[in-house]
Amino acid sequence: MRPHAKFILLLESLKSASEAGRVEWTETLDVNTYRVPFDKASVRVGQFYDYDGDDKNDETPKYQAVLTDEKGNWLEVVTSKDDDGRYALLIMELFELARRSARKLDDLLDSLISNISTRKAVKRG
Repeated sequence: MRPHAKFILLLESLKSASEAGRVEWTETLDVNTYRVPFDKASVRVGQFYDYDGDDKNDETPKYQAVLTDEKGNWLEVVTSKDDDGRYALLIMELFELARRSARKLDDLLDSLISNISTRKAVKRG
């Protein structure tokens, strides 16, 4: 199934906004799934493994983005496997941005870098 062009445009806009730090993603109860809420909807992006597909031993992660209404009903969905992988890179990059945002990874890395740069030399010997 081919996703609606406007949903792809929304995902591209979310990617740009996430890169610019204008969107704050949150973790969900689902492992490796992140969410950004809006007034009447939300977008979720997640990583999963498809052990029910053609290759049961495929350890390559798959990605999906889902638009839900305020009740959690799925309205649109696109996966990295749709349309011969046409949207795989977009969804994978959006997932990584969402993960970094939700887990506050950049703040943590900044703190660690600052901590290292202010440490005193360790005396040896």
